[in-house]
This record gives sequence, structure tokens and C-alpha cells, in this order.
Amino acid sequence: MRAAQEIGFIRVELDVYEDNSRAIALYERMGFVRKGIIRRAARIDGRFIDAIGMSLLFDKDRSA
Repeated sequence: MRAAQEIGFIRVELDVYEDNSRAIALYERMGFVRKGIIRRAARIDGRFIDAIGMSLLFDKDRSA
């Protein structure tokens, strides 16, 4: 994240599968906020999994 900020990024976005609660908690601790749901983002072992879109802004307004 530091490298992205140092080279001028102002926003970072990611998607995480909704059943990955440990990753979601980590991203939220880092300041990412949930922006939306990507329905049926992947099919794993025959079942569809939604993903959560998250983003982080590198400025004082963290509303991403």
C-alpha cells in the first residue's frame, strides 16, 4: 500500500469472496470500506460465491 501511495495512487480497489471473513476483517482494519456486492462472482466446487467490492482512498476523506 505504501508503494502505491508513494507513486501517486489515490485509490485502491479489491474484491474479496464473501466467505473469507479473515481477509475482510484485515482489509477493514487497513481502512478499506465495502462498496458493493458482486453476485455470483465465482463458481468453486459447483457453487457460486458472491464477492464484496472494497476500496481505500489515500487522503483525509476515507469515504472511498
